[in-house]
Amino acid sequence: MPPVAPPAPANKMRRRRIIAVIVLVVVAGGITAAALGAHGSNPDSAKVNDCVSQPEDNSVKVVGCGDAAAKFRVAGKVEHKTQVDVSLNSAAICKPFPTATSAYWKGEVGKAGYVLCLAPIK
Repeated sequence: MPPVAPPAPANKMRRRRIIAVIVLVVVAGGITAAALGAHGSNPDSAKVNDCVSQPEDNSVKVVGCGDAAAKFRVAGKVEHKTQVDVSLNSAAICKPFPTATSAYWKGEVGKAGYVLCLAPIK
């Protein structure tokens, strides 16, 4: 019968498991941080009193209110509005928010989305 290799020491196996768990936690943390960072600037995450910038591509991006790029403060958010609703009557949609001077709609064309009623930052 050929000689059998001795089993790996318990400490070595334990160390490998600990390293594997640490690597998993680091990778999961990195993925979570990247997802939160990307979602955090998305207008979908905008809440009343958040500040937004208005990049060149006719969109808005949530930014810190102290950021030099901040141009507007979200005065209100109105759900379930189509792009046609906003085109025909944006003033009425944002009327409940007297400080709002402009509206930003996000959604899928032909379906309901939401409107951010935006007030200029003073």
